[in-house]
Amino acid sequence: MVLSCILRERRLRWERGDEVVVSPTLFASDKHDWETPQWLFDLLDEEFDFQIDVCATPENAKCRMFWMKEQDALSRTWDPWGAGFAAWCNPPYGREIKHWVKKAQEESAAGATVVMLLPARTDTAYYHDYIWPYACEMRFIRGRLKFVGGASAAPFPSVIVVFRPGRTGPPRVSTIERPQ
Repeated sequence: MVLSCILRERRLRWERGDEVVVSPTLFASDKHDWETPQWLFDLLDEEFDFQIDVCATPENAKCRMFWMKEQDALSRTWDPWGAGFAAWCNPPYGREIKHWVKKAQEESAAGATVVMLLPARTDTAYYHDYIWPYACEMRFIRGRLKFVGGASAAPFPSVIVVFRPGRTGPPRVSTIERPQ
């Protein structure tokens, strides 16, 4: 509550043009469905051959088969045919992100390969509870991503987290460079 009041006050000062130390966009965005850059998805799809995008809209879906918010991917299996499918997930970056990371870990334990694009926030509880002990890979993206439709690069670093069936952490760590 206190942080939201501070951020609201800073946002008002920033909008008026007053000098503000911290931009409000560093902490929050009204938009939570930023589209994955195509070059990044293509690079990963070549390796994983994704069959489903579990968190999409018709405008930003990266796979032919996708689930929208109304289809509630958090209450369904991400490998509906039990065929060891690979699922792509670029979840909303709001407070509910922890539920998506937990679900990815659970789906991996049930047999699916899940690849997620996430903010690289290693200080969060979901990172320590679900990523570090269970993910098999973390691929930090060098530089800041510019999401499709974004006016500029994201104000945070990003990471690809890979959950594979039968594999647990600590994850192998590497980097991804944007192709030239």
